[in-house]
Amino acid sequence: MVRSRTVANQGPQLLVAMGTEQAQCEEAHLLDMPSSRIPRQELRRRYGRVYGYPETAIEGYLQGETLRDTSVLASELSFGEMQVFKITRPFMLSLDHWRDEAAVLHEWITALIRAAPMTTAFLSHMDRSC
Repeated sequence: MVRSRTVANQGPQLLVAMGTEQAQCEEAHLLDMPSSRIPRQELRRRYGRVYGYPETAIEGYLQGETLRDTSVLASELSFGEMQVFKITRPFMLSLDHWRDEAAVLHEWITALIRAAPMTTAFLSHMDRSC
């Protein structure tokens, strides 16, 4: 089972904490060292963990094995959730575990809907061709 800890929006880099865990705090502390001393792949892995991305999504991203055709998510998310996903694109889904990661997306989008109901209602009613 894929677990989530945060909601992230890659656009303006908005991070909404859904719960703080010791591992996240330790990972964030490791990011405090000069990034030039951390290999790029490891830096990306650490940022993914700090943002709370599913480990399977992080590894899929690092290996270049991500889901390109996100239209398959329509079978896992409602139309409104898909609209929010299209706008926020919180993380890249892995090829092998995208269904489990879609459950995480559902949790995150549900949290966004609770936190910003008017904004997400607007996104949900956008033209279906968007």
